[in-house]
Amino acid sequence: MANQDKQLNVRIPDDLASWIKQYAKDNCRSITSQLIVIIREQARANLSDAQTTTGR
Repeated sequence: MANQDKQLNVRIPDDLASWIKQYAKDNCRSITSQLIVIIREQARANLSDAQTTTGR
């Protein structure tokens, strides 16, 4: 990740924080990189759904 990337501070419940920490560890990723993967996958899925719905 480059230094020019934006920072985003978020509040999440303790159980979700614990889950993402373990999930990242299981995948040999930092929490930040694991969150990026999850968000990108969801963004792709949403884009795909939108394209299917609109026929594109």
